Amino acid sequence: MNILNRFLFLSCIKATEAVEKQEVVGLSLVDKIRLRKHLSICKACKMYASFSKKADAVLQKMVDDELVKPYDSTKELEEKVIKKIFSE
Repeated sequence: MNILNRFLFLSCIKATEAVEKQEVVGLSLVDKIRLRKHLSICKACKMYASFSKKADAVLQKMVDDELVKPYDSTKELEEKVIKKIFSE
C-alpha cells in the first residue's frame, strides 16, 4: 500500500464515526475525502451511511411534528424511530 493510500485509508469503525460526525459538526476536507473513498469501496458502511441519514431525517420530522416527547425513554424513542423508518 503506497503512502497516499495508507494516509487515506479509513477503517469501518472510523468511517461510521465520520458518518455521524459529519451530520453533527461537519468534517474537514481531508476527512470528507477519506470517508468518500471508504464509502466507495465498502458496501456495509455505505448502507450504514444511508440508514443513518434516513434515521436522522425521520427523527427530525418526528420532532418537528411533535411525535417525540421530551419524556420518552430511549427505548421508546428507538422503537418509534425504527417503526417510522420501516413504515415509509
